[in-house]
Amino acid sequence: MRRDEFPQTVVRIIGERAAYYCSNPNCRNLTISAHSQTNKSLSKGVAAHIFAASPGGPRYNPNQSTGERKSPDNGIWLCHNCSDVVDKDELLYTGELLLEWKKTHVEFINNLLMPKKTLPKGGDGGHIFLFTDTIIGSGTIDVSGGDGPLGGNAGTINIQSRVNKYNGKLIAEGGKSTM
Repeated sequence: MRRDEFPQTVVRIIGERAAYYCSNPNCRNLTISAHSQTNKSLSKGVAAHIFAASPGGPRYNPNQSTGERKSPDNGIWLCHNCSDVVDKDELLYTGELLLEWKKTHVEFINNLLMPKKTLPKGGDGGHIFLFTDTIIGSGTIDVSGGDGPLGGNAGTINIQSRVNKYNGKLIAEGGKSTM
């Protein structure tokens, strides 16, 4: 019986969408590496059928068309070891489980590759360290941070003196949140 194999373009798409990491969440081994010849690479991965390519294969679905069997939607990128295990125990490794692995793996890869959107933070407060024999004066010593969507961290003021005749205000707060 004829097998509905993936075309090479589909194999490439399945591998690239997985970033060439095994999609088994308990494995996630990188499946591609450099070859000793600079014009080659080594692949230890395979575009595996979630639902078998032919009758009698693991998880075969007779309701799928040939096009559906050959599509990227029916493929999952696995290392050779995981591919072998998955096909030898189809009761444990159901089509639904493999579809969940694939979905989870795409999210995992996207989280690795996509920069997280971060809100600009308010400025952090500064740091003042005064080490003197005598401090005399008045006014305000302020090491507060600037405001922003996310508040900044507080600053610090450390004064060590034998004689302290400072009569003023010390402020060391973080920038306020504007959200």
